[in-house]
Amino acid sequence: MNIDAIMLLTVAALALSGFVQSVTGFGFGLVSMSLLPLFLSFNDAYTVVAILNLVVCAMTLAGNIRHYRWRQGLGLLIGSCLAVPVGFYALMHVQSDWMLRSLGLLICLFTLSDMLMSKTRPLRVPEKYGWAMGALSGGLSGAFNAGGPPAVIYVYSQSWTKEHTVALLQVVFGTSSVIRLLMVHSSGLLRGELLRVGLLAIVPLMLAIYVGTRILHRIPRERLRLIVFVFLFLIGVKYLFRL
Repeated sequence: MNIDAIMLLTVAALALSGFVQSVTGFGFGLVSMSLLPLFLSFNDAYTVVAILNLVVCAMTLAGNIRHYRWRQGLGLLIGSCLAVPVGFYALMHVQSDWMLRSLGLLICLFTLSDMLMSKTRPLRVPEKYGWAMGALSGGLSGAFNAGGPPAVIYVYSQSWTKEHTVALLQVVFGTSSVIRLLMVHSSGLLRGELLRVGLLAIVPLMLAIYVGTRILHRIPRERLRLIVFVFLFLIGVKYLFRL
Protein backbone atom coordinates (compact mmCIF):
# COMPACT_ATOMS: atom_id res chain seq x y z
CA MET A 1 0.00 0.00 0.00
CA ASN A 2 1.50 3.37 -1.01
CA ILE A 3 1.84 6.39 1.26
CA ASP A 4 -1.00 8.36 -0.36
CA ALA A 5 -3.43 5.48 0.13
CA ILE A 6 -2.41 5.09 3.77
CA MET A 7 -2.85 8.83 4.37
CA LEU A 8 -6.30 8.79 2.76
CA LEU A 9 -7.38 5.79 4.84
CA THR A 10 -6.05 7.44 8.00
CA VAL A 11 -7.96 10.67 7.41
CA ALA A 12 -11.11 8.70 6.52
CA ALA A 13 -10.85 6.56 9.67
CA LEU A 14 -10.41 9.63 11.88
CA ALA A 15 -13.36 11.39 10.24
CA LEU A 16 -15.51 8.28 10.66
CA SER A 17 -14.53 8.10 14.33
CA GLY A 18 -15.55 11.72 14.84
CA PHE A 19 -18.86 11.09 13.06
CA VAL A 20 -19.63 8.04 15.19
CA GLN A 21 -18.85 9.94 18.39
CA SER A 22 -21.07 12.87 17.42
CA VAL A 23 -24.01 10.55 16.65
CA THR A 24 -23.69 7.92 19.38
CA GLY A 25 -21.62 9.60 22.08
CA PHE A 26 -19.10 6.78 21.68
CA GLY A 27 -15.41 7.53 22.37
CA PHE A 28 -13.32 8.95 19.57
CA GLY A 29 -10.13 7.35 20.88
CA LEU A 30 -11.37 3.78 21.08
CA VAL A 31 -13.02 3.85 17.64
CA SER A 32 -9.99 5.37 15.91
CA MET A 33 -7.58 3.04 17.73
CA SER A 34 -9.74 0.17 16.51
CA LEU A 35 -9.42 1.24 12.87
CA LEU A 36 -5.97 2.76 12.42
CA PRO A 37 -3.84 -0.28 13.38
CA LEU A 38 -5.41 -2.07 10.41
CA PHE A 39 -3.03 -0.14 8.13
CA LEU A 40 -0.62 1.75 10.46
CA SER A 41 1.79 0.46 13.05
CA PHE A 42 0.43 0.53 16.60
CA ASN A 43 2.81 3.30 17.67
CA ASP A 44 2.02 5.47 14.63
CA ALA A 45 -1.72 5.03 15.20
CA TYR A 46 -1.22 5.97 18.85
CA THR A 47 0.62 9.17 17.94
CA VAL A 48 -1.91 10.36 15.35
CA VAL A 49 -4.85 9.74 17.69
CA ALA A 50 -3.09 11.58 20.53
CA ILE A 51 -2.78 14.65 18.31
CA LEU A 52 -6.40 14.65 17.16
CA ASN A 53 -7.84 13.70 20.54
CA LEU A 54 -6.51 16.93 22.01
CA VAL A 55 -8.17 18.93 19.21
CA VAL A 56 -11.54 17.20 19.77
CA CYS A 57 -11.36 17.77 23.54
CA ALA A 58 -10.41 21.44 23.16
CA MET A 59 -13.28 22.17 20.78
CA THR A 60 -15.82 20.36 22.97
CA LEU A 61 -14.57 22.04 26.14
CA ALA A 62 -14.78 25.49 24.55
CA GLY A 63 -18.57 25.24 24.48
CA ASN A 64 -18.88 23.98 28.07
CA ILE A 65 -16.02 25.59 30.00
CA ARG A 66 -18.31 27.90 31.98
CA HIS A 67 -20.03 24.86 33.52
CA TYR A 68 -16.79 23.29 34.80
CA ARG A 69 -16.43 23.01 38.60
CA TRP A 70 -12.87 22.04 39.44
CA ARG A 71 -13.67 20.52 42.85
CA GLN A 72 -16.14 18.04 41.36
CA GLY A 73 -14.17 15.17 39.86
CA LEU A 74 -10.77 16.42 41.04
CA GLY A 75 -9.82 12.90 42.17
CA LEU A 76 -10.65 11.54 38.73
CA LEU A 77 -8.39 14.13 37.10
CA ILE A 78 -5.47 13.56 39.50
CA GLY A 79 -5.70 9.77 39.24
CA SER A 80 -5.73 9.95 35.46
CA CYS A 81 -2.72 12.28 35.24
CA LEU A 82 -0.64 10.09 37.57
CA ALA A 83 -1.45 6.86 35.70
CA VAL A 84 -0.89 8.01 32.10
CA PRO A 85 2.92 7.57 32.35
CA VAL A 86 2.41 4.02 33.65
CA GLY A 87 0.35 3.10 30.60
CA PHE A 88 2.83 4.83 28.30
CA TYR A 89 5.66 2.84 29.87
CA ALA A 90 3.79 -0.34 28.93
CA LEU A 91 3.40 0.97 25.38
CA MET A 92 7.14 1.53 25.06
CA HIS A 93 8.33 -1.69 26.69
CA VAL A 94 5.80 -4.33 25.65
CA GLN A 95 6.00 -5.91 22.20
CA SER A 96 3.52 -4.42 19.73
CA ASP A 97 2.05 -7.87 19.06
CA TRP A 98 1.01 -8.17 22.69
CA MET A 99 -0.22 -4.57 22.76
CA LEU A 100 -2.50 -5.35 19.82
CA ARG A 101 -3.78 -8.47 21.58
CA SER A 102 -4.42 -6.42 24.72
CA LEU A 103 -6.21 -3.77 22.65
CA GLY A 104 -8.36 -6.50 21.11
CA LEU A 105 -9.27 -7.81 24.56
CA LEU A 106 -10.11 -4.28 25.75
CA ILE A 107 -12.37 -3.67 22.73
CA CYS A 108 -14.16 -7.01 23.14
CA LEU A 109 -14.73 -6.53 26.88
CA PHE A 110 -15.96 -2.96 26.52
CA THR A 111 -18.34 -3.61 23.63
CA LEU A 112 -19.83 -6.69 25.31
CA SER A 113 -20.20 -4.98 28.69
CA ASP A 114 -21.82 -1.90 27.16
CA MET A 115 -24.32 -3.93 25.14
CA LEU A 116 -25.21 -6.10 28.13
CA MET A 117 -25.32 -3.36 30.77
CA SER A 118 -27.41 -1.05 28.59
CA LYS A 119 -30.32 -3.44 29.15
CA THR A 120 -29.90 -3.59 32.94
CA ARG A 121 -29.32 -1.08 35.71
CA PRO A 122 -26.31 1.15 35.00
CA LEU A 123 -23.26 0.67 37.20
CA ARG A 124 -23.06 3.10 40.14
CA VAL A 125 -19.66 4.17 41.47
CA PRO A 126 -19.39 6.19 44.74
CA GLU A 127 -17.78 9.60 44.31
CA LYS A 128 -14.95 8.75 46.71
CA TYR A 129 -13.56 6.23 44.19
CA GLY A 130 -12.85 8.92 41.60
CA TRP A 131 -9.07 8.61 42.00
CA ALA A 132 -9.21 4.85 41.38
CA MET A 133 -11.40 5.19 38.28
CA GLY A 134 -9.13 8.02 37.13
CA ALA A 135 -6.06 5.81 37.55
CA LEU A 136 -7.69 3.04 35.49
CA SER A 137 -8.70 5.55 32.82
CA GLY A 138 -5.24 7.13 32.76
CA GLY A 139 -3.51 3.77 32.47
CA LEU A 140 -5.65 2.79 29.50
CA SER A 141 -5.14 6.24 27.95
CA GLY A 142 -1.38 5.98 28.31
CA ALA A 143 -1.27 2.50 26.79
CA PHE A 144 -4.02 2.59 24.17
CA ASN A 145 -5.37 6.15 23.78
CA ALA A 146 -8.63 4.57 24.96
CA GLY A 147 -9.22 5.52 28.59
CA GLY A 148 -12.80 6.63 28.11
CA PRO A 149 -14.89 3.77 29.56
CA PRO A 150 -13.81 3.99 33.26
CA ALA A 151 -14.08 7.79 33.32
CA VAL A 152 -17.46 7.80 31.56
CA ILE A 153 -18.86 5.14 33.90
CA TYR A 154 -17.72 7.17 36.90
CA VAL A 155 -18.99 10.62 35.89
CA TYR A 156 -22.39 9.33 34.82
CA SER A 157 -22.73 7.68 38.22
CA GLN A 158 -22.71 11.09 39.89
CA SER A 159 -25.51 13.61 40.33
CA TRP A 160 -23.65 16.34 38.47
CA THR A 161 -25.16 18.46 35.72
CA LYS A 162 -24.85 17.23 32.16
CA GLU A 163 -22.86 20.31 31.19
CA HIS A 164 -20.34 19.86 34.00
CA THR A 165 -20.05 16.16 33.18
CA VAL A 166 -19.19 16.92 29.56
CA ALA A 167 -16.72 19.65 30.58
CA LEU A 168 -15.04 17.42 33.18
CA LEU A 169 -14.54 14.59 30.68
CA GLN A 170 -12.91 16.98 28.24
CA VAL A 171 -10.57 18.29 30.96
CA VAL A 172 -9.61 14.74 31.98
CA PHE A 173 -9.12 13.49 28.42
CA GLY A 174 -7.52 16.71 27.23
CA THR A 175 -5.03 16.79 30.10
CA SER A 176 -4.10 13.16 29.52
CA SER A 177 -3.67 13.97 25.81
CA VAL A 178 -1.19 16.75 26.67
CA ILE A 179 0.79 14.37 28.91
CA ARG A 180 0.78 11.69 26.20
CA LEU A 181 1.96 14.14 23.54
CA LEU A 182 4.81 15.32 25.75
CA MET A 183 5.88 11.73 26.33
CA VAL A 184 5.45 10.87 22.65
CA HIS A 185 7.66 13.82 21.71
CA SER A 186 10.34 12.97 24.28
CA SER A 187 10.42 9.35 23.09
CA GLY A 188 10.88 10.33 19.44
CA LEU A 189 7.53 8.93 18.23
CA LEU A 190 6.23 12.34 17.09
CA ARG A 191 7.63 12.38 13.59
CA GLY A 192 6.97 15.15 11.08
CA GLU A 193 4.89 13.02 8.71
CA LEU A 194 2.56 11.92 11.52
CA LEU A 195 2.07 15.53 12.59
CA ARG A 196 1.20 16.43 8.99
CA VAL A 197 -1.35 13.62 8.83
CA GLY A 198 -2.93 14.90 12.04
CA LEU A 199 -3.12 18.44 10.71
CA LEU A 200 -4.58 17.26 7.39
CA ALA A 201 -7.28 15.32 9.24
CA ILE A 202 -8.51 18.26 11.33
CA VAL A 203 -10.85 19.77 8.72
CA PRO A 204 -12.43 16.43 7.61
CA LEU A 205 -12.79 15.45 11.27
CA MET A 206 -14.55 18.67 12.20
CA LEU A 207 -16.83 18.38 9.16
CA ALA A 208 -17.72 14.82 10.13
CA ILE A 209 -18.54 15.91 13.69
CA TYR A 210 -20.67 18.77 12.35
CA VAL A 211 -22.57 16.46 9.98
CA GLY A 212 -23.10 13.88 12.71
CA THR A 213 -24.43 16.55 15.07
CA ARG A 214 -26.81 17.90 12.42
CA ILE A 215 -28.34 14.53 11.61
CA LEU A 216 -28.28 13.19 15.17
CA HIS A 217 -32.06 13.01 15.47
CA ARG A 218 -32.60 11.57 11.99
CA ILE A 219 -30.72 8.32 12.58
CA PRO A 220 -32.03 5.41 14.67
CA ARG A 221 -29.38 5.91 17.34
CA GLU A 222 -29.60 2.54 19.08
CA ARG A 223 -29.53 0.62 15.81
CA LEU A 224 -26.44 2.51 14.64
CA ARG A 225 -24.83 2.02 18.05
CA LEU A 226 -25.44 -1.73 17.83
CA ILE A 227 -23.91 -1.88 14.33
CA VAL A 228 -20.85 0.05 15.54
CA PHE A 229 -20.39 -2.21 18.56
CA VAL A 230 -20.69 -5.40 16.52
CA PHE A 231 -18.16 -4.02 14.04
CA LEU A 232 -15.75 -3.06 16.81
CA PHE A 233 -16.19 -6.44 18.49
CA LEU A 234 -15.16 -8.20 15.27
CA ILE A 235 -12.08 -5.95 15.01
CA GLY A 236 -11.29 -6.75 18.65
CA VAL A 237 -11.46 -10.48 17.86
CA LYS A 238 -9.12 -9.90 14.90
CA TYR A 239 -6.53 -8.19 17.11
CA LEU A 240 -6.96 -10.63 20.00
CA PHE A 241 -6.32 -13.71 17.90
CA ARG A 242 -4.17 -11.94 15.26
CA LEU A 243 -6.39 -13.24 12.41
